Amino acid sequence: MNRVRISTSFIVLWFWSCLTLAAATTQALSGDVQMAPANGEYGSLAFGQRVETGATIKTASTGRVVLRFDDGQMVSIAESSLFVINNYKFNAHKPEEAIFSLAW
Repeated sequence: MNRVRISTSFIVLWFWSCLTLAAATTQALSGDVQMAPANGEYGSLAFGQRVETGATIKTASTGRVVLRFDDGQMVSIAESSLFVINNYKFNAHKPEEAIFSLAW
């Protein structure tokens, strides 16, 4: 019985993470680029770093970044920009149900 509970819990957590934690990965980065997670403080953004739903990215006058979202879309953020991922949900098994909401 405990094995069933553990397996079910794992599946539910995995499914939930696929839907709610999906977002993007930095593919290219130059200059000063900062990222603040939802309800967090700004810190330097690194190449290959995950950017989750709710994050805010700001680029300085020298900063540029390219994000590749989990559904394959790419976004290039230019200098002196503010980019917010308000809501992003993607399920590879149902790509037609993707939810994407951004502000910049």
